[in-house]
Amino acid sequence: MTVLRLIWALVAVALLAAPAAAQTVERAPVPDWVQWLDTGPVATPGGTGAPVRVLLFDHQLRFDDDVTHAFSRSRSLIQSVQGLSIAGTVVGGWKPGAQTLRVHAINIIRGDQTIDVLASQDFAILRREQNLEAAMLDGVLTATLQPADLRVGDVLEVAFTQTNHDPVAGSHGEFLLGGQFGGPVERYHVRASWPAARGVRARAIAPWSLPSSPRREGGDYVVEIDESPLLPLTLPTDAPARFLHVRQLELTDYRDWSEVSVLMSPLFERASTLEEGSPLQAEIDRIAAAWATPAERASAALRLVQDDIRYLALAMGEGSLIPASADATWRSRFGDCKAKTALLIALLRGLAIEAEPALVSTSFGDGLDQRLPMLGVFDHVLVRATVDGRVWWIDGTRQGDRTLAGSAVPPYRWSLPVRPGGARLEPMPQPPLAEPLISMNLAYDASAGLDAEAWIEAEMTLVGETATVMQASFGSIPLEQRDEGLRGVWAGAAPGMEIESVDGVYDADTAQFRMTMTGKGRLQWSEASGPGRAFEVPNSIATMGVSEARAAGPYEDLPYVVVHPNFIRSVVTVRLPAGGAGFTMDGEDVALEVGGHSLERTSRIDDGVATMALSIRSLVSEITAAETAAARTQAAALDDTPVRIRAPLAYRATDGDAAGLSAETDDIDTLIERGRVFLSRGDLEGALAAFNRAIELAPEDAEALANRGGLYRRMGDLPRARADLDRAIELDPDSVPAETLGGLAVQEGRFEDAVIEYSVALRLDRSNIGALL
Repeated sequence: MTVLRLIWALVAVALLAAPAAAQTVERAPVPDWVQWLDTGPVATPGGTGAPVRVLLFDHQLRFDDDVTHAFSRSRSLIQSVQGLSIAGTVVGGWKPGAQTLRVHAINIIRGDQTIDVLASQDFAILRREQNLEAAMLDGVLTATLQPADLRVGDVLEVAFTQTNHDPVAGSHGEFLLGGQFGGPVERYHVRASWPAARGVRARAIAPWSLPSSPRREGGDYVVEIDESPLLPLTLPTDAPARFLHVRQLELTDYRDWSEVSVLMSPLFERASTLEEGSPLQAEIDRIAAAWATPAERASAALRLVQDDIRYLALAMGEGSLIPASADATWRSRFGDCKAKTALLIALLRGLAIEAEPALVSTSFGDGLDQRLPMLGVFDHVLVRATVDGRVWWIDGTRQGDRTLAGSAVPPYRWSLPVRPGGARLEPMPQPPLAEPLISMNLAYDASAGLDAEAWIEAEMTLVGETATVMQASFGSIPLEQRDEGLRGVWAGAAPGMEIESVDGVYDADTAQFRMTMTGKGRLQWSEASGPGRAFEVPNSIATMGVSEARAAGPYEDLPYVVVHPNFIRSVVTVRLPAGGAGFTMDGEDVALEVGGHSLERTSRIDDGVATMALSIRSLVSEITAAETAAARTQAAALDDTPVRIRAPLAYRATDGDAAGLSAETDDIDTLIERGRVFLSRGDLEGALAAFNRAIELAPEDAEALANRGGLYRRMGDLPRARADLDRAIELDPDSVPAETLGGLAVQEGRFEDAVIEYSVALRLDRSNIGALL
């Protein structure tokens, strides 16, 4: 957003709108209640070197009997050619059915010369629905003007007033103004005034502050904030939202939240009352006949509203506050949150289920209980239903909710029930999820052998709105592109496998999106992680994202946000060779709560199948700084402990292993592994060929030399064995097992050396039968 667009946007602090039509920008003198600030000498380029220096933001707010006014004045110094592009267009928007925009001045100040831009130029008026892609029509008109002959070194001054009148709110008025910018403002000034007889309250959010009482000026009360300069605040991105709402000024004449509730009640009562002979009665009767319990009937009504009424917000004129009637919404088959709420309430009440609207804020929900009461902070509405004695918040604008139990509590923290007698704010606690949002199952069949080709069948299931969003995404692209995307998903989830087929199917009845994959490939059984060969189970590391420690300062001890509610489960099975005889699993079972999460991991081998199950579930929406610090320590320890399936040291290669290693390759690790398999099967010539090829490709590979040296010892070629083993030790002292050196010493008649080497081998592994014998 450019500087001047931001300036114009800031004046839209009266958050409600209603008829007071004005299709053009009016030219008018500065209102009498405005105090025109003396800005001193005209600034010249310099200072920060930024393309534009914001010299002044001045906001003056006024409550009259039944309207509110917001005056805004800015001065911006153009310091470079880039600054002309940034600030060279004055752009503003207003709702003609709700607001009047009056411009007082657009001046170019050049030295001691003041050029009145409006004397020779007019605004171009456009209607641009900027939220059309989000299915929102707000009716905002956009005024644009490019001041002619604006030059580097000029100061551009803009002053205007927006007047707001709302017949829904009646004589009530409110303002919410923020002072957080991306760059410095050399002077930032806010002044709010109201008649002393009007019961307006004011509250400043830190670091701003106000006196305990407003000051009296004649027949008015006044509050004022004046900062020079106003510098941007660098806020943590991982703190709860209530701590990020800084430098705000609230003004309202609502006495409490109950007044807001009472104000909106008749609007929803009318909208949710069915017309005589309404076709919706047939839908109510159908649901009642098809389902027996209140929970089932409420779920069916919710599904009807979510599936059969498309979302379209008509926020022009009174549409921003007044809901369309349930019957009108049913006839048009579209509606916004207000319309869908009214329709859903009509259905539920027709089914003898207690239901009422509940206003929520998608922007200010966290910390709403600390704010002054305002209607304008609410930008969404849900249904608060009571079923079998339990309260449910259900949202007709969501997608994919199939049962009440499967619909998560929305993340808005607080709601305001809309009732004829009024209501207080009500908390909306989000319990942990009972079922995973994402479940993944990888089933490997490695029964043919460690080095044989393994087969995999994989499945990933998404539920609820996540599934619906995925279906919408994949359903709108060609099948080939969809499959390419699915292959990308599985390439990350099951690495190293050659994918043969993929599919993605959405089940509308359960709101589940099921992705499947089949494939094949060699599992990576490695000796690098301990004695014998082991396979690291995919997705077995019990990890979770933990924020890094913040820098020292005023925000370091703030709580940290937890992504909540969230629940992911992964299950991996591997069918093992030889019925799993002798196979074991490394990696302790985990069952702990850390960093606002529950982590559970189990592993076992039953009937020749190794199974690892990992669940990570969020428990709360935020944790303290101390809890986060502890979570970092625990997470760091968990990150290094995957689950591994370990083959027995005496594992005998299968025919499948030999076949799996028969293909041509120049991969060193594969060649070494191939040699070991041939050696375990007694094929010494095959083993020697594999080790020779590895050393031909990598003459300085200590592991290859150590394996060939051990083979030469077994073949009785002691000089070659000694040469390979000595060279391997030179390259890597740990590359040759002590048991191998002990055996070579025996064959060479160095029995004392043999005792030493075998003793070392036993210290490393007391179960080493070869060293004992």
